[in-house]
Amino acid sequence: RFMARFAPLGFTVAAETMDLMRGMVEAGGRVAVVVAGAGTAQRTVERLREAGVPGTHLEPGMEPTPDTVAVLCGSLQSGVILREAIAAAELLDAEFGIKGDSWGYGFNLGYLFQPTETTRFGIAYRSAIRHKNKGDAYLDSTALAQRISAASGLPLAAVQAAIPSTADGRADLRTPESVSFNAYHELDSRWAIMGDLTWTRHSRFQRLVVEAQPITTTYLQTKWDDTWRASIGTSYRYSDRLKVRLGYMYDQSPTDAAADVLPTMPDNDRQWLSLGASWQLDKKNSIDLAYSYIFIRDRSIDRYYDSPTTPDVSRGTPVPNLGTGGTSNGQVTGEIRSHAQIFGVQWNHAF
Repeated sequence: RFMARFAPLGFTVAAETMDLMRGMVEAGGRVAVVVAGAGTAQRTVERLREAGVPGTHLEPGMEPTPDTVAVLCGSLQSGVILREAIAAAELLDAEFGIKGDSWGYGFNLGYLFQPTETTRFGIAYRSAIRHKNKGDAYLDSTALAQRISAASGLPLAAVQAAIPSTADGRADLRTPESVSFNAYHELDSRWAIMGDLTWTRHSRFQRLVVEAQPITTTYLQTKWDDTWRASIGTSYRYSDRLKVRLGYMYDQSPTDAAADVLPTMPDNDRQWLSLGASWQLDKKNSIDLAYSYIFIRDRSIDRYYDSPTTPDVSRGTPVPNLGTGGTSNGQVTGEIRSHAQIFGVQWNHAF
């Protein structure tokens, strides 16, 4: 602490102390240094790194890893709370949630070519849209705080005050662009067929970082691939007022490997069966009805959240702002079965 604050005056820490901390870290021990103030914490990390000792700035309640010196911003009491949090971390969970929204802007371009009165072709482009989601995050660590209070003898209120419970949340996301090719042909006065082929650049979405400091930063690796979607359909004009439709679509999933599936979005290849009808009420008004049943392939999930210090780094989910120290450790494995049904009603009015 004094080294960080009074370094400009020539204050240093004995080489023996630095060697001791370095040796403890290299031996796999967990070292925590408690300082007062975020600025002092950052300068402490800088001085440690200058001396060849790996250091990471952690907030109270966050768990240090064995490969770095954890610099904790708070009081000496916070250091006790941190020590007890390490002991309780493997026993209890805490509930974290975040909610936010954003505005995004994009554009569509299209071209239609009609060689005959009964046949037409089209191409459409939809741009990517950048979102900067902002909102509020919370951490409900009541059970963890009670465990720490009981183990350390500290008042529960003091423990809860040392563990952050609210934060501003942020997650930047860019939705993918897509290109569609369409065709339509009237067989006769009643029957028509149509088709669509769409390419979507899902490979833009390689990771999602949700920042909610001082609570946590969540990093999700996706490794999504570009996808294709193909559909074919037909329509039948029963009368001047009623038209019915039938369609089928195959929608490719952007993720293949079980290790890359997100538990919050257990996506897989889908097949759609759709029925629809249009009823012309008068010259200016009509109603559309639609129903779709979506068959979704069963999905296996085997996702790891390993420490980046393990040999299999590619399977890990490191938190980038914590350098080499900080992950969401664990594994999610299982089988997911799902399906969906969609109902739609639309009223059209021509001016």
